[in-house]
Amino acid sequence: VECGADSAVGIGLADRSHEPTKFPGWKKKSCGYHSDDGILYKKGHHNKVMPTCVIGDIMGCGIRFPDRDLNVPPRGNGEPIRGETVEVYFTKNALEVGDVSMTVPEGGFYPTIGLSEGDRVSVDFSAASG
Repeated sequence: VECGADSAVGIGLADRSHEPTKFPGWKKKSCGYHSDDGILYKKGHHNKVMPTCVIGDIMGCGIRFPDRDLNVPPRGNGEPIRGETVEVYFTKNALEVGDVSMTVPEGGFYPTIGLSEGDRVSVDFSAASG
């Protein structure tokens, strides 16, 4: 995160109709963790208060998929399908700070970043391993 005193970075997930000028979590079918106030937004509502972030902090977002019976073949390509509930979790400096349940929208989720003018972030879409 690299932002000024009066700015914010938001990370999260949204469906394909998400407006690029909106932070994740401000609209339906989206959720997001915002650096300035530490609030986890879901579908336009304050959901939880988590730690705020400052320059140098690393914000993360991931999905916990439902447990599956290994004896039952996955549907389609193994990805969650529309209407299935998943847990979306957020991290600050590799420590989990909160999560929220979301229903997978038609077309799936897209990683989403909201920035104030002049802010910069580096993005790493690789899966975290632990």
